[in-house]
Formats: sequence, structure tokens, C-alpha cells
Amino acid sequence: MRTIAVESQYLPGIAYFSLLLSADEVIIDHFEHYVRQTYRNRAEILGSNGVIDLAVPVVRGRSKQVIKDMQIDNSYSWQKIHWRGIRSAYGKSPFFEYYADGLQPYYEKNYRHLIELNHDVMSCLVKLTGLSLDWKYSEEYVEIKDTDNQDYRSVISPKKKPNFLHVLQDHPYSQVFGSKFVQGLSLIDLLFCEGPNAGPILRKMSLLW
Repeated sequence: MRTIAVESQYLPGIAYFSLLLSADEVIIDHFEHYVRQTYRNRAEILGSNGVIDLAVPVVRGRSKQVIKDMQIDNSYSWQKIHWRGIRSAYGKSPFFEYYADGLQPYYEKNYRHLIELNHDVMSCLVKLTGLSLDWKYSEEYVEIKDTDNQDYRSVISPKKKPNFLHVLQDHPYSQVFGSKFVQGLSLIDLLFCEGPNAGPILRKMSLLW
């Protein structure tokens, strides 16, 4: 039985979901330290001018903060900005109108903690793609000691793209913008572009981890 530990992510990417599908058991660690400039609070989508970075603002405290305690900075309308960016990027995609209503409510709800937002968005994406995927949240920091269990926290990171993009190379799909396939994007890129095919594509990718 293969158990993996991963971090909580916002609008998780295609590689993140393909990794989760490759495991027998998934533990999302809510007691690890928050790491800046990672997918814990940001995601990448594809717009007309290239990759767009969507970052959820967080309240900065002491240098090391447990992810479960990270609060969102709601002092400005980041949700409206994110949804406007998503609509601009995918409004003309084949399946935007079909799936948008399922995702939009999470950009109208007031969230205090980052993990609450991440949970709701991730659960929504699993439902929209029709994936059979379960996970549990840790009740303490996850220690990986067994060789059958693997620590993937921070493996899927903006700074480590060459290390995980290999799982996407053999499964390009039609994207809205550009003539060259762009890897490493949020799952919504695949969902809005491929619709019902998103789940089967992800399951093929999961075999490569």
C-alpha cells in the first residue's frame, strides 16, 4: 500500500491530481509550515499573453507558520480579480459555460483560512472531473519513516517544474491560447478545455508517477 504526504494547494495543478491518483492513500498535511511562493496559495492558468499567476494574499505573521493557521488577507477584492482572470482566460473555451457555475460560488464566499478555501476548491474540482479520489487531513505533522510511504510535500512547486513535468509530456491537449502546449497549469485548464475527457487524461498521467 502506497501512502503519500502532500501539502494543501490552491486550484491544484494537473500534476498534483495525477500524483494523488497514483497513490493508495493520500494525507494532506495541515501541520507543516507554510512556504512562500509555492502552490499552497497560488495557481497558474493560461491567458492570451501567456501564463497568469493567481496568488491568494495571506496575512504574514511570524517567520514559521503552520499552514492550518494561515489566514487570507481579505483587505482587497482578490476573489473578483481571480474570477475575472479565469473568465478572461477560459471564457471562450469549449466547456467553460458548462463548468463555471460549479466553481464560481467559491469566489463569492468569504474565507478566513487558506486551508478552508483550498479544501472547497479541490473538492469542487474532484466532483467536476468525476474523479474517484479520497484523502484525509493530518492531525499532526506527518513524519515519513516507512520506505513504502513517500513525502511529496513541495515536490510540485513553481521552482521544481523540471522534476515533475515529465508526467505531462506524453499527454498534451488542445488549449485556448498559443500554438505551443504549456505544461504545469491548474486543473481548470484541462477541465475547461477537455471537459469529460479531463478525468481519463488524468488517470493516464497517474500511471507515470
